[in-house]
Amino acid sequence: MNACANLSYQLTDKQLKVIDMIADAPRTYVDDNGVEQQHKALEVLLYGGARSAKTFLNCFIVIARACKERSRHIILRESFTSVDRSILHDTWPKVLATCFPDLAGEIVMRQKPPFATFST
Repeated sequence: MNACANLSYQLTDKQLKVIDMIADAPRTYVDDNGVEQQHKALEVLLYGGARSAKTFLNCFIVIARACKERSRHIILRESFTSVDRSILHDTWPKVLATCFPDLAGEIVMRQKPPFATFST
């Protein structure tokens, strides 16, 4: 886990599996049928119902990667209004407060598109 993450926050087994699947190095994991697989994901489709933590996990991964090294990331939705309401004003602040409470960050809203910067 990342040094700037809150160690008291516990990811679920499914969330940890997703993080393992998209890690930089190839990983070995056991699939749902009990078969060992080697995998390096270029794309990962997260599926689930509303409020199933898909966006939360994506925001968590973006912030953790940004803490690890200087990088650029983009989070897209069908419309800017959707990004603005669901991510910038809801999920992103929740992830920062819950998982990265000691991380100093700023979302610059006056830019189009808005962006976040961090200083550790």
